[in-house]
Formats: sequence, C-alpha cells, structure tokens
Amino acid sequence: MIKIIHVAQKQCPATGEKKFEVREDEVPVNERIKEGKLRRYNYAPNQCREPFEVLTLAKSMIGDYNFNRISNNCSHFARSCKAKPKSVDSSGKAADGYKPKGASRDKKPNGKSGDKCYATC
Repeated sequence: MIKIIHVAQKQCPATGEKKFEVREDEVPVNERIKEGKLRRYNYAPNQCREPFEVLTLAKSMIGDYNFNRISNNCSHFARSCKAKPKSVDSSGKAADGYKPKGASRDKKPNGKSGDKCYATC
C-alpha cells in the first residue's frame, strides 16, 4: 500500500450527484500496476518542484475539484503539483494545464493510458 493524493470521483449519498475531489488515499500499487492503471510523467530534475513542495501543494488542494475531462483532469492536477510553473499568478500557483518541455507520459503496454495519474522525477 502507498499513500497518494489524487483526483477521485465521489457521490453524494443524499442526492446521488457525482462530483470530483482531491483526496488522500492508501492504494495497492501492485494491483494498479498489474491492471495498467498507472501513468508516469518523467521530468528533468530542473523541471520539478522539491518533494516537500509537491506534498505541500497537493495537500493544500484537498477538497472539491472542478474536474473537466479536457482542461482540468487528473493529469493537470499531477503536473500542477510536480512541475515548476512556467508562469504564476499573484497567489504563486502555476497556470492550469502547464506541461513542461520534455515531459513524457508512459503508457500501458497496449498503448492506451491508465486512469490514475502520478508525477515523478
């Protein structure tokens, strides 16, 4: 088991409405690897935040998440936590959707992407 902070879907028990949130969970990594449900982004060391910065930023985002499959999905969350910002706003947060030059995404053996996102250096 490993602890991760990620984007996950939740369902309101009262209304049944589905929403997304950033939350911390323990997941069985070996199962995810066997199922091909891992994505790995490889960055050059100069493109990454320090580990304590990644965790601090990810933890600060725990709560409701304005999910959009195209412009604000789990990949965007992972990159916004891990990659050094190309540009920042007045609060110091990276612009959404930033993908550093040279970042690559590993895919499952069948060429399709998995459904969980992790960012690593």
